[in-house]
Amino acid sequence: MIKIETLDEAMRAAEVMSKSGLVPQDFKGKPANILVAMQWGSELGLSPMQSMQAVAVINNKPCMYGDALLALVRADDRCVGVEETIAGKGDDRAATCIVQRQHAANIETISRTFSVADAQKAHLWNKKGPWAQYPDRMLAMRARGFALRDAFPDVLRGIITTEEAADFPPVPSMKDITPPAEDSREERSKEIETILEAPPAPAVEVKTESAWLGLLPGKEPVPFAFESDWVQWYEGIQLKLRECAKEDSSVDLLNELMSKLHALEDENDTTLARINPDTVAALRDQRIKYNRQLGAAKQRAAP
Repeated sequence: MIKIETLDEAMRAAEVMSKSGLVPQDFKGKPANILVAMQWGSELGLSPMQSMQAVAVINNKPCMYGDALLALVRADDRCVGVEETIAGKGDDRAATCIVQRQHAANIETISRTFSVADAQKAHLWNKKGPWAQYPDRMLAMRARGFALRDAFPDVLRGIITTEEAADFPPVPSMKDITPPAEDSREERSKEIETILEAPPAPAVEVKTESAWLGLLPGKEPVPFAFESDWVQWYEGIQLKLRECAKEDSSVDLLNELMSKLHALEDENDTTLARINPDTVAALRDQRIKYNRQLGAAKQRAAP
């Protein structure tokens, strides 16, 4: 059994696994992708080998196969049941996924539907590949992904299905624009400001009064239609701020990053008060973890 306790151990394990002929094809020769998959799997309670079977990295975004997401939810004691159906004929077809979750003495029912009309609007219908070969399956995967993420955001941590991630446009390749050492502090400050730009506008119109608002200091709020989308955005901002810290980061920059993480939480306190308490606890634990890492880096950087 593989037991990994430190980042160095994880990196060495990923390097060894990337050279094995037994790992999935997408991970061969890609230790960085293996490391990301193992980290995501660890957050979801999976072993390293289970992670490589369930987690994929598509368009630089970690995701999980729809069947694996369903297995994680059904394994949770609070899951009462998951029902999936497809109704209608021709262009009137629609897939529905109904998830029931236990909350103390109450049972919450979450129902999400994805129709042929939705697929056409998103330019997915008759798209070359799985959408043309297995249209009903793809409709079901979209409905399943939305329902599971909205019903169990604290379990799935905002991770999307592989089937959904494969439909995103490819991320343009990035060239190395590393600045000279003397300019690094100024450039990293600009990088922080870029991270804290207002989130992109939602793809569909969202009613502000019922939306989950994404808030950044000094920026206009952007509404998200679903709690899971807001959680994914929030986790992404946390991670990007943490990744701004480099080996040669100054004490001032590290202090700024720690301050920004706190400010992000304070700015979104109203939205945090609305979401599942387990998810709030997980997000705060993540912020504390990142702040501890930044604090340790600050001690190393101090003269």
